[in-house]
Amino acid sequence: MRQGTFQPISLPAEFQGWVTGVAMIGVPWAARPLQVYSIHTLPGSPFACEQAIKAILDGITERRDGADLVLGGDFNVTIGHSHPGDRRPNTPGEVAILQRLEGEWSLVNCWQVMHRDRPLARTFQALTADARSSHYDGLFVPASWRSHLQACEVWDAPIDSLPSDHQAVWATFDLG
Repeated sequence: MRQGTFQPISLPAEFQGWVTGVAMIGVPWAARPLQVYSIHTLPGSPFACEQAIKAILDGITERRDGADLVLGGDFNVTIGHSHPGDRRPNTPGEVAILQRLEGEWSLVNCWQVMHRDRPLARTFQALTADARSSHYDGLFVPASWRSHLQACEVWDAPIDSLPSDHQAVWATFDLG
């Protein structure tokens, strides 16, 4: 970013170490105030992660103040709409999370925008059978940015070369 400043967003103590947020101020290409959040939910049962995400989204809602949102990170649940070619369908909790992001906040999943009608890319590299179809990492941006999205990919690197058991999701935009 060449112009503008970052201002940390104060979050509840229970989010410390799991969620980081900044307000981007004075960004010429942003039509509205912009808040960016990096989210990491605790691994464990999908139900526990779904409840954690709900609490995180509630906390963000309290601080949103009309801003556009960008959310990214490791959600530890499937964070895209499952496809018939995927190993397992979304849980009801995952569907509710996606509906909230898309409906209430008008966000789009960058990877799914660029890869319509394809099984979800694997972003979690554990060797378990369930992990083979795990799209736990994602990037969500305002739907109004869809026309500016040029690319979105999962960093395809061997698991032994990564500093994590997750693969990054990256996107490229032409914001003018």
